Amino acid sequence: MAKGTLFVRTLDGHLCVSDFANVYNASLLARRCLSEKLEIYSITVQQASLSKILDSAKTELPFTCSTRHIFFVLVMPLSMFPSIHGAWTAWVLTGIVFSGWSVLA
Repeated sequence: MAKGTLFVRTLDGHLCVSDFANVYNASLLARRCLSEKLEIYSITVQQASLSKILDSAKTELPFTCSTRHIFFVLVMPLSMFPSIHGAWTAWVLTGIVFSGWSVLA
């Protein structure tokens, strides 16, 4: 994360994007749906939003989230974080807490 290559990097001349970038993008799109009419499954809408998250990095092929709409609602709390780094930290810490809870339960 300190090197800035956790969510997007270039390997062998190809731009590689972390799956979490898609999760965070889904959370931002879900939040936007609360205040504006938005087609969250539109490739154009998703790519434009993802481009903002990745500092205008352009993927070679569309990198979109096509899961059911409930996923967008479930990850919406991640949009409370102003950056993908804060959201990722919360995602990891939440995963650790739930993993520990499942082992103890």
